[in-house]
Amino acid sequence: MNFFLPLPDRIGLPSKFKDWRLDQDQAVLRSIDSDKRFVAHAMSTGGGKSLVYMAQALLTGARTCILTSTKALQNQLTHDFRNLVDIRGQGNYQCLALTEQGEFSHLLGSNKWHGCDEGPCHYEDHKCSLKDKGCLYFDALRRAKSAKIVVTNYAYWMAINNYGEGLGHFDLLILDEAHSVAVDELPSFLKIVIGKEEIRKLITGATIPENENLEDWKHWALTVISELNKKEQHRNVRKIRENLFKLSTAKGEWVIEDTGNTVLFDVISPHHYAEPMLFRSIPKVVLFSATIRPKTCELLGIDSVDFYEYNSTFPVRNRPIIYLPTIKLQKNNSSHELWEWVRRIDRIIDGRLDRNGIIHTISYERARFLKEYSIHRDIIITHNSGGVHQAVKKFKQSDPPVILVSPCVTTGYDFPGDECRYQVISKLPFLDTRAKIFQARKQKDKNYTYYLVAQELVQMCGRAVRSIEDWSENFILDSHWGWFWIKYKDYFPKWFLEACRKDNVIPLAPKV
Repeated sequence: MNFFLPLPDRIGLPSKFKDWRLDQDQAVLRSIDSDKRFVAHAMSTGGGKSLVYMAQALLTGARTCILTSTKALQNQLTHDFRNLVDIRGQGNYQCLALTEQGEFSHLLGSNKWHGCDEGPCHYEDHKCSLKDKGCLYFDALRRAKSAKIVVTNYAYWMAINNYGEGLGHFDLLILDEAHSVAVDELPSFLKIVIGKEEIRKLITGATIPENENLEDWKHWALTVISELNKKEQHRNVRKIRENLFKLSTAKGEWVIEDTGNTVLFDVISPHHYAEPMLFRSIPKVVLFSATIRPKTCELLGIDSVDFYEYNSTFPVRNRPIIYLPTIKLQKNNSSHELWEWVRRIDRIIDGRLDRNGIIHTISYERARFLKEYSIHRDIIITHNSGGVHQAVKKFKQSDPPVILVSPCVTTGYDFPGDECRYQVISKLPFLDTRAKIFQARKQKDKNYTYYLVAQELVQMCGRAVRSIEDWSENFILDSHWGWFWIKYKDYFPKWFLEACRKDNVIPLAPKV
């Protein structure tokens, strides 16, 4: 019985939410009662994060924007809750002016579907009558501007506020899947790509700097913008101007890399941009994620935060993480060590031939090696760099026993129920840090890559258990884990560490 908050449906939440799950009511009250601008909630999968932040929005009456990582999460929120308005990039809405019956049907180059990002309103010599009423995108934008609760994705939020007309003032900002913001969403949005040939085609005789001095590039960008302002402002020119504007206003330290045809610019520490790009002086910012850590807030430049951590709603017995020391898997392993690695995986499979499993190899080379030398090669599904979606589809549709061997299903895919009853993490997901930007970030923060490894590993182990009744074994074979989880335990959620144990022998498989 909840003695603190009315039941969810009493405060305007959908009637299917009959009661609060474990800790949901406490999370709502903590967000509301905190006198700090930033509040972070580390809530595991199944903890019901969306109900918490929707309750906060309704109880406070604050104008709220919810940011998500993917359009799929936007779809889920609009499916689960009323009282909110969804808005996303123009390419997600069909341009009605470019249909066969549309005002600008004569511009159609083909009968394909055209998004509003291709619309005639982006050209100076075309004025579309639908823009004021009847355009699917601009009508959605107007609804979002007047809505009390808005949901969108990080990329659109940063673009519309920094290079568009914005969505108006907000009192509350929700960052869902907040673990991805500092390492993915913000750096990806800030990344600048300058195409040399594009510039030369637009500006006759244009010269391009041949050094890595950021101030020279910023001055050059302002000069090119001035020249582009004289050009017709069609879509391609606007995109180039947007990149040049980013470059002209760049601050902090950047890595500049000339690849021949293009010049790439990556910011080393994106926290300089968190306030203007994301937080935007909004008085209350609440971060939610299953894997968020204090380090996450540090990477975003947040130095004062109320950080709360919650138990998992999934029983530990349903999600064991079993460390089976095998070998330290690395580039220079001997053939004897690799054979030992394959045999260990085969023995795990031996006792689980009545169910489906996943082997995470981290690299395609190891996936091919395992497929070639495993005694269970006939039931293994693997793929090349372009075939992951087909491999996952085949795996999900196959009857046991079948094994998916892949280096790239660590995030973005879920395997609930009988789709996967065990996972083998054959190697810790150490990233390839040879890229110039990774080297710079490692030099700036010696623990940066270890934080990323921890985040990836937690995500990997979470692919198979998606509800309180679900269950799956997780095996870690890489002997690097023996020191890693002790030295970097602060980078893991408590609910993850409580499921970890070490075994010297492979345990008997639980009954399906």
